[in-house]
Amino acid sequence: ETPSLTTVQALCIMSMREPSTGRESSGFGYMGRCLRMCVELGLHLNYGANATLGLTPSEVEVRKVTFWGCFTVDT
Repeated sequence: ETPSLTTVQALCIMSMREPSTGRESSGFGYMGRCLRMCVELGLHLNYGANATLGLTPSEVEVRKVTFWGCFTVDT
């Protein structure tokens, strides 16, 4: 119900697994939810120089890698 980074990562993995078991439409659904959560969390935005979120450099990097991983899987 509440978006989190680990949920986004899990949905991305599940979206890759589902087609291997013959459930392509389920995989597309998971990827759709994954990308909506990415946007809700603002993973598509550049927060590297913004100190208002209070993110450490490693947290910023994890957010970037998670977004680009999801983007790559979707495309």
